[in-house]
Amino acid sequence: MRAVVLGIGKLGTYHAQKFAALKNDGVELVAVVDPNRAAAVEKFPGLKHFASAEELLASDCPFDVATIATPTIY
Repeated sequence: MRAVVLGIGKLGTYHAQKFAALKNDGVELVAVVDPNRAAAVEKFPGLKHFASAEELLASDCPFDVATIATPTIY
């Protein structure tokens, strides 16, 4: 299963780390999406990086599941 995480704040980073930890169980983190591309590249080198969901969907990056981690007030 190929996974994508949209948003790499505190919760999105947590989700990305959990997906990456499941590699031996058939889960592959293939990309992250965040408007701050430089931060995405720094946190997750070796993955595909996109600045928006639209950019991801227009790409040739295949994925099976996505998690959306948007900012909250908490």
